[in-house]
Amino acid sequence: MSSSGAFFYEIGKWVIEKGGCVFGVKFDDNMKAIHAKAENINELKTFLGSKYVQSDKDSIWLSVKNELKKKRLVLFSGTPCEIGALRNYLQKDYENLILIDFICMGVPSPMILRKHLDDIEKKYKSKIATLSFRSKKYGANSHSLSIKFSNGKEYFRALYAEPYIKSFHSCISLRESCHNCCYKKSHRESDITMADFWGINTTNIKLSITNGISMIIIHSPTGKIIFDNIASCFDYEQSSIDVAQSVQPMLTSSCNPSKDRNAFFEDFNQRKNHQSFKEISHKYVPISKQNIMRSKIKEIGFIRQFIQKTKGN
Repeated sequence: MSSSGAFFYEIGKWVIEKGGCVFGVKFDDNMKAIHAKAENINELKTFLGSKYVQSDKDSIWLSVKNELKKKRLVLFSGTPCEIGALRNYLQKDYENLILIDFICMGVPSPMILRKHLDDIEKKYKSKIATLSFRSKKYGANSHSLSIKFSNGKEYFRALYAEPYIKSFHSCISLRESCHNCCYKKSHRESDITMADFWGINTTNIKLSITNGISMIIIHSPTGKIIFDNIASCFDYEQSSIDVAQSVQPMLTSSCNPSKDRNAFFEDFNQRKNHQSFKEISHKYVPISKQNIMRSKIKEIGFIRQFIQKTKGN
C-alpha cells in the first residue's frame, strides 16, 4: 500500500501503539487531499501512498498543538515547508513531537487536479471511488495514475501517457515558490526525511527493491531514537549523505520551471471553449499516440507476468 519501503507505516504504527496519534495526508470522499489525524491503524492506512498535490490543512496546526498539550506522542508528516510552518506556528520545541518530511520536487495546485478528475469522471460517467498516484498493480516502479470508479470501471495511465503526472514531472504545473525552495538542504527542520531510493542499482547497496525501497535520513537525536525502536521491522543498510545526494538531487536542489509555465497557467485559468485539462496540457506537454500505445503494451506485459507468477505459485 505504501509507495516505497513502508517506513512511514511502521513509524506511524509504533506511535499509535504507544497511545499517540499521527497526522498525515489522505484523500477525502471527493478526492481532495487533506491533512487529517489518525487514531488507529485503519485510519493510518488512509495516509499511505504519494499525493502529487498540495493538501488542505484547514485547522490542522491547532489540532496538533492541542494533542501536544495533552502530553500525547504526536507524529506529523508533511512537505519540508509544512514542517517549517508547523514549527513557526508552535513557537517552541516539544519532546513529544516527531516531525517527518520527505524529499519533495514540488506541489501542483489542487485546482489543477480537481479539473482533471472532473474531466475523467465526466468521461467515465461515474464518481471516483479510489485514486493512486503510485499504484503497485503493475510493479513497484510504475509511476501512474490509477483510478477505480463507483461503476466498476478503471482508468490506468503510465507516467508518459498521463496528462497530470506528465505535467507534474515536466515542472509546468508546480507552485512558483517550489522552484526556489529555501527548505532544500541536506539537514532539515524535521527529525527524519523519507524518500524513494531511486538509482540504488548505481550504488553498492544490495537490498531487494522488488516492492520498493525507502531512503531514510536521520537529522536529530529524536530521529535516531525512533529509528532504533523500529529498526527490527526492516532489512536495511547504512550509507552516506553523499550517496543520498547523488541519487536524489532534489534533496538540496529546486527544479527549474518549464519555460512554458506562465503560458500554461494563463491558458488553464482562461479555459477557452471549455477545454479539458488534457487538451490544455497537451499544448505544452504533448502525449504521442506511441506513448499511449506503449502504456497499454506495458500494462498487458505486467498482466502476463502476474498470470505466469500466479501459475508458478
